Amino acid sequence: MNKTKYLQTDSKWGGLLYPKKPWYIRNCGCGEVSIANVIIEMAQYANYTPATIQPYCKRYAAPNGDGTYWSGIPKMMEHYGLTEVKEHATMSTLWKELAKGGRVAIYLMGKRSGGSKRVHWTSGGHFVCSVAYKYENGLHKVYVKDSYSNSSLRNGWISYEENMRNDVVKVWSGKLNGPAPAPAPEDGKLEEDGIGGTRTVNRLQEFLGVPQTGGITIRKDLKQYVPSLDAYEYGKSSPTVKAMQKWLGLSDPDGCWGPNTSRALQKEIGAGADGVFGVKSMKALQKYLNEHDKAVYPSAPAPTPAPTQPATPQDKMVAYAKKLAASSYHYVNYNKGKKAHECPICHHHSKGEYYGGNCIWLPFACWHHGAGIKCRCACDAMTNQLYEKVYNASSTAEAKKIVADRIKVKDIEVIKSKSGIDPDKIRAGDVVVYFKKSTYVHTALGVKAGYIADCTSARTDSIKCGVKSYSKWKIGIIIRYTGK
Repeated sequence: MNKTKYLQTDSKWGGLLYPKKPWYIRNCGCGEVSIANVIIEMAQYANYTPATIQPYCKRYAAPNGDGTYWSGIPKMMEHYGLTEVKEHATMSTLWKELAKGGRVAIYLMGKRSGGSKRVHWTSGGHFVCSVAYKYENGLHKVYVKDSYSNSSLRNGWISYEENMRNDVVKVWSGKLNGPAPAPAPEDGKLEEDGIGGTRTVNRLQEFLGVPQTGGITIRKDLKQYVPSLDAYEYGKSSPTVKAMQKWLGLSDPDGCWGPNTSRALQKEIGAGADGVFGVKSMKALQKYLNEHDKAVYPSAPAPTPAPTQPATPQDKMVAYAKKLAASSYHYVNYNKGKKAHECPICHHHSKGEYYGGNCIWLPFACWHHGAGIKCRCACDAMTNQLYEKVYNASSTAEAKKIVADRIKVKDIEVIKSKSGIDPDKIRAGDVVVYFKKSTYVHTALGVKAGYIADCTSARTDSIKCGVKSYSKWKIGIIIRYTGK
């Protein structure tokens, strides 16, 4: 099988009239180029190109620019030595014919998307060809050469069921007549001719370790920086170019072949560095590919591991809060109508006398279950009334005693202020208590200076940071664990 593939857009013949202005091979010669792609399977036509057969084939070109007359396809196939040319009414007869071996086919694709993969072939009508056939895993597979695209969905081995079904309008088959072309040299070396055709592109893709599609997608406005590339189609970016940029060590591989990519490649292969990858540069690339088997990608430096630090109780409190937040647990709704509060992760609960406002016990659940600080009860450690009593205590010492007696934890510090505490004084693991004037309204867990997690943020899939304070509330109390 000859894997050479001709494209309509190739500058060597894309501008030939087909049949007259404003119609050219590049925009309506898919039928002719498909013929060229199949006849090169025979030794006597191995060196033919679309330009070689254009004088004969354009007699079958539609004068209104719609492409090639359907009736012209079998006539061109027979003219160039194919025998047993047949049009098939069903795909089953085509498969029987192709299964005989030594057969090629030309397909007329319609306006629909084909196969289970919904492959878009054309917005009008389009001829493509196949040069080999096999039946594998319950699928009819053909080796396709599409004269207008290098997409892997439309080239190489593809299955009819996945890529073409319901979009083939007509199909003709023919038997190859005469010997096959001589095989490529055993060494598989590229001809260093400076033309970036299908074979050069396939070898580059093999070198880079990416799928061999026979073509490279390139942005139209960047083609000027790689004029020697013939096997291409226009698009946004190319996986092949992206892999090449990674191999060259470019800092921001985007898959677009522009002047920086050309310059970097020229430096790598020793072809100068003017940023325009012309014929001399392509010759140098072909020589380089003939001498090198596989790209060696630069390895990223191994990250320096951060020194491990023993987790503090405060770290464990914040980690537990994050675990709660990731558990898809809705604090407020979870205990609605229940008789006792319960941690959604460890399911601990007790029959304390306080059953309201879940935000109050969230930080103490993190103390109790996350850091192992045995509070009186993680689920009902404090109450609205007790927080207001602490807030109105005559001294800090009295406030600390109220809290310590309630939660049964001595290693604490209580900070309180009726004028409000600066959010930047918050530390990880703090119990942060909000007031509206002198009335308790909300409790949260400190994450770091100026940041909190509460029962509202825990209702998302991650801790909400960046909340320094509630606009109409003030921080009246901070309860801080001081143990180790």
